[in-house]
Amino acid sequence: MNSETVRPLLKVFLAEDSPMIQQRLTTLLTPLVGVQVVGVAGAPAAAVDGIAATQADLAIIDLSLLGGSGLTVLEQLAQWPYPIVKIVLTNFSLAPFRHRCMDAGADYFFDKTRDFIRVRDAVRQLAEQRVLTH
Repeated sequence: MNSETVRPLLKVFLAEDSPMIQQRLTTLLTPLVGVQVVGVAGAPAAAVDGIAATQADLAIIDLSLLGGSGLTVLEQLAQWPYPIVKIVLTNFSLAPFRHRCMDAGADYFFDKTRDFIRVRDAVRQLAEQRVLTH
């Protein structure tokens, strides 16, 4: 196999409880070169378990999840034994939520009402950086 054709994948996990948002994100991210959506979960514990099982490189996390909060996911990922990029995508976009998420370890914070393209662009940039560093 030609090593020039092998690209390191950026494995993305979605911690999102809305099937519509899950589909929208998957549709936006799947065409990106070097990006693979490896799992989806709607509850905090299932998200953390899924991220561990897939060894995801990046998690897109909603603050409002079934039976809990995305903050729980952020806090657990902050203790992770390997680095993982954490993107919060939420309807709760006021400054106090942003500050709380950043304090809990979020790398990016986006508003669901207007920032889907910014999420895609951030993921694309991270995938491109991954290719350059491997």
